[in-house]
Amino acid sequence: MMEKISFPVLVSQDSDVGRSEKRFYEDRLGVENIVTKSGLQITLAVVSDGIGSENAGERAAQRTVDTIFSFCTESTSTNVLQILEAAIIHANKEVFAESKLLRANRNMGATVAVAAICDQRLYVANVGDSRIYLIRGDEIKQITVDHSWGMEVYRAKKLSFDEAMHHPRKDELIRSIGYDATVEVDLGLYLNGINEPEQAARKAQGLQLFPGDKILICSDGLIKKIRSTNKHYVEDSEIVSIINDSKPEQSANNLVKKALERGANDNVSAIVLEIPGGRPKISIKKVGRYTLPILVALVVIVLFVVGAINRNANKPLATLPPIEYGQILIANVQNIEVYVREINYNESYYSEGDLLDFKIGTVIQTGNGENGFIRLGFSNQIAVYLAENSVIELVDQNDEQTTIQINRGRIIVELPEAIPQGKAFIVKSEFEQYAKIEGSMMGVLSDPETGFMRIDCLEGTCYYSPDGLNWEPFEEGWHMEQQESYPGTMNELWAFVPLLVATPTASIIPTEEPTELPTPTFTLSGQDGTTPLPRPTQTPAPSITMTMTPTLPYTPTYTPVTPTEPTEDPEPTKDPEPTEDPEPTEPPIPEPPEPITPTIKPKP
Repeated sequence: MMEKISFPVLVSQDSDVGRSEKRFYEDRLGVENIVTKSGLQITLAVVSDGIGSENAGERAAQRTVDTIFSFCTESTSTNVLQILEAAIIHANKEVFAESKLLRANRNMGATVAVAAICDQRLYVANVGDSRIYLIRGDEIKQITVDHSWGMEVYRAKKLSFDEAMHHPRKDELIRSIGYDATVEVDLGLYLNGINEPEQAARKAQGLQLFPGDKILICSDGLIKKIRSTNKHYVEDSEIVSIINDSKPEQSANNLVKKALERGANDNVSAIVLEIPGGRPKISIKKVGRYTLPILVALVVIVLFVVGAINRNANKPLATLPPIEYGQILIANVQNIEVYVREINYNESYYSEGDLLDFKIGTVIQTGNGENGFIRLGFSNQIAVYLAENSVIELVDQNDEQTTIQINRGRIIVELPEAIPQGKAFIVKSEFEQYAKIEGSMMGVLSDPETGFMRIDCLEGTCYYSPDGLNWEPFEEGWHMEQQESYPGTMNELWAFVPLLVATPTASIIPTEEPTELPTPTFTLSGQDGTTPLPRPTQTPAPSITMTMTPTLPYTPTYTPVTPTEPTEDPEPTKDPEPTEDPEPTEPPIPEPPEPITPTIKPKP
């Protein structure tokens, strides 16, 4: 049931023992509005999944939840993240001490995921495989990382994702509350995917929340895979639709109910926190009750609007006005939202016609919107177009060149021929791949989940570099993947800007008949469960570099666990779990020589 709270956060929570006949109820959860002794007003949510069966697991989880709430309430610190870290460390000491006192409870332990909202900013911390998600509009993002054996060896680049997720030890926990006298708390808020280093992910803590944002904290029972189908009890896309279509006080209950309908064999727990103000005042479902004349009128209006859009789609975009050096103009916003997060975490929505200062580390992001895009104007008539669900970061600007980083999505960069020789615009990926134009136009695609980057040269001459130093030119009508150039461009990727992209033909005729390239419809991997883009046969081993500079006023408590090399180098594999591709033959499972010592056996 929804709690009556004075803080500006809507709360929903639910939990169930699950459908397995051998199950024990070991999940514990709690959500409260607290005021610390230092005066901080915090909405605090905690989910803990007990380990150890029967009494041991439930005692560990309950002790974890109780200790975190009491510690936070008594804290005199004004740093929310330091409070969460210290509270979890204290809970670990309490559970560990009890496990040593009682012989029957020597294997007791728990996972924990904690979310805190203070002054409408989000802070998270976790140990184990309970998760936290951010739902913004129709997009969902997992913002914690599981501390399982499989995820740890993948993040350490010891195994490919496919190999790690098919390994028999993949679900063994390598961090838990109560297993050892000390515990390493993960303080990353992972906005850039599971490949992001923890230290870089900490810089996103204190994320500004907006009306309509929802935070889901859940145990792994909600999102486990169903062995018979290889699907999850509740898919990411279903989480979004269930939460957005539910009343705020019923969203957690509806999530748990969906998992139980599919026979969830583990405890299922969920807490949903929602920033009020983002839901429409009139439900779409109620529109069906209106009379026929109103529906007819709506159809006429829709047809008129669609006709207007089609007519406007044939009109070229206006020339950019003069823009001063060091500024960026949001020149066009079509069917989409755009917001900007500055280096000091200030984050707000922007509209067409707004001017921004070019500040290194500023992040510009687009929301969802069919056929939506924005156009950014830089100095010297440089234009950058962002499709929906795209994220760029401002890296550097000087007299000779401007550099941005594409963190996710699709962009088109256009640099007029009138630009003086030597002026360049550079786009880099998180995985240290670079693209450059000088008086030309190109499209760049980046998928952070796989490390895939594609560069289509749409006009003139474009350049590619694996290090930002040595540049390889390739001509209009060609594209770059995996440091290799190929004839042909996938113009359907760039059709989000009307009449901007022509149909280029390769200016260099290859001596041999090229192999026909696949041209699937573009979808961002991991956003809604759709099929990821085709990958080359070699899988890159990405290393992420973050350019955001502010650091938190504290020092990490522990050194992250680093797995050792497995005995055999795994063969490269395809992207994990495509939804429509035929099921590939699983490669032999490598057996690394105990790179990580798990804290428990695999959870049932």
